[in-house]
Amino acid sequence: LLVRLKATNPEYASLLSGETLTVAAVQARLDKETTLISYFVTEEATFVWVIDQTKVTPFRLALKRDALANSIEVAREKIISRSSAEASLGALYHELIAPLESALTRPNLLIAPHGQLHYLPFAALYNESTHQYLLETHPISYLPTASTLRYLPAKANPYEGRLLALGNPDGSLAEAAAEAATIAALFQ
Repeated sequence: LLVRLKATNPEYASLLSGETLTVAAVQARLDKETTLISYFVTEEATFVWVIDQTKVTPFRLALKRDALANSIEVAREKIISRSSAEASLGALYHELIAPLESALTRPNLLIAPHGQLHYLPFAALYNESTHQYLLETHPISYLPTASTLRYLPAKANPYEGRLLALGNPDGSLAEAAAEAATIAALFQ
């Protein structure tokens, strides 16, 4: 089945089979303005690789899977209930982004989350020192994994300046669909 899937849909097959790119291949696919942040969460720690065209900087964060899942759930609940989420999002910024800041030398961030991090709105992480959200200091894009970089050139958007806006993926964000519609209206 996997052989047939590789022949008919190699992009999807690579996600299932765990085919990875080498670091050099990842670096070759990044532009000079972009830094890739790739996370890997384990029971005992969170590992991060910050990669740009010229260097790879590894980090080991003392953030365990269960604690991270709990922190993300608390932040999401605060966002959903429209209570102040800045403290929760600030704590997550402090744990997930602040330790990497010295390696974030490019303006654009490409984030490859892992596990529960897929449910975290990185753009909303709050730097309590500067009183800015991550999105205010860095344009952010996401990848399911760093290895999917190999498919991006083929996915170049022929509709430059157009937008596909999606909202409310699991029904838990009451205003997400309205936000997506409002953003979509800005792009006609």
